[in-house]
Amino acid sequence: MANNLINQFFERSKSKRWSEGTKRTYRESLDAFDKFLTERKKGLATFEQSDVTDYLNSLGGEASTLRRHSTPLKRLYRYSKGIDLDLSDVLPSASSSRIPAWLNIDEIKKLVKQSNNPLETIIQLTYDGALRISETLGLDISDIDFEHSLIRLHEAKRKEEQIVKLRMTGTMGRLKDYIGSRDKGYLFIDEKGNSISRFWVYNELKRVAKEILGDNRAKIVHPHILRHSRLTHLALTKKMDINELKAFARHSDIRTTALYIHIAATILDESGEKAQRDIGDW
Repeated sequence: MANNLINQFFERSKSKRWSEGTKRTYRESLDAFDKFLTERKKGLATFEQSDVTDYLNSLGGEASTLRRHSTPLKRLYRYSKGIDLDLSDVLPSASSSRIPAWLNIDEIKKLVKQSNNPLETIIQLTYDGALRISETLGLDISDIDFEHSLIRLHEAKRKEEQIVKLRMTGTMGRLKDYIGSRDKGYLFIDEKGNSISRFWVYNELKRVAKEILGDNRAKIVHPHILRHSRLTHLALTKKMDINELKAFARHSDIRTTALYIHIAATILDESGEKAQRDIGDW
């Protein structure tokens, strides 16, 4: 049924004269969304606006990524439902810089403590390295340098190999415990030995967040909030200047890094030294 709906959508859209590249991008986005729905035990025939919102949140907070994937979804929704999607809560306007949501350190600790592996290790590693979820799930065991607390990224945004220094004392121990006797292959695997999908991480993280943080707070929780939270916490401690934070975050534009400095300054104005004391490693 799903493939039929997608095929019908493309058949009806022939008059649009989309380029082959556009059609290929749309097809990949819609197939990925269909996979996301399958993991939720739903299908394209019955998907709702909330499914689209959750899917976009699972991709991470990069505005360009959200817009690229939202376009075919909005068009498919209009085709299948006859109404427009309202994604204003997910998509920042082209002229605005959305202030990233973040969790405090106690909330991060609770997410780790109340999760089982592999989710608990995914949370701590993603937070510690301020990783994008695609970077976390793209790691092989061979990418971990236990001696020097380094990880090698293959899916960084700029498409080049990058080395990230982990700073939290507990992360390497947690990784060793999770890996056990394995010495090769994907770092994070499911029960069948397959690489874990970002949609699984999103759904499980959302489930745990609802259990321990409550429904209202859980609304802002998605994998990318771990990266937002880490960068906000580092900005709060003032252990890095803006250029050091930019390098650690692997931002291409320092204006993106400046958002976290702005958040930290606002929090410090409101909470003073208490906000800094509340930030720490474990």
